Amino acid sequence: MKNLFIMSIIFLPLMGVITACEGDSGRIVKTTSARQVNDLKSLKNFVIDARNYLEKDYDKAIKDFRKEDGPWRHEEVYLFIIDQSGKVHLHVGIPAFEGQAQLLIKDLNTEEFIVDGLIREGLKQGGGYVEYRFDNPSTPEKENARKITYVTPFTRSADGPTFIIGAGFFPDGD
Repeated sequence: MKNLFIMSIIFLPLMGVITACEGDSGRIVKTTSARQVNDLKSLKNFVIDARNYLEKDYDKAIKDFRKEDGPWRHEEVYLFIIDQSGKVHLHVGIPAFEGQAQLLIKDLNTEEFIVDGLIREGLKQGGGYVEYRFDNPSTPEKENARKITYVTPFTRSADGPTFIIGAGFFPDGD
């Protein structure tokens, strides 16, 4: 059994799967890495895995989410956390947003407020997707690119406030 565990730690990351031995049972927990996000399903799995990690160990998760070479961040795929008022608590892609409400950021085509949609979908049971046009930060020449973001609610404690965690990707290579 020990050899299987050691082989899992060595080979699963090479296949693009994050491994952690953090469960109460000590079993290996597999998650989707930011590098693997390339469609709606992988995006949703990535965000749900991040939410589950946050609910288990918030402080450690936040530190891990920020690691540039870690599994939670790859090019334009990164995590963010907002509250119901639109205040940004974590934004790995643009840290300057943290501590501020970002309610005035608009879709580059429709002029609709992006954060309104993120809050609306993020507070739904099970979360939801939001599609909008946004500049791709990892490719500056690709302005006004189609972006899809998945958001879902989470709380730090049973009686605490509800936050929204999300991540997005540019599906068309925009």
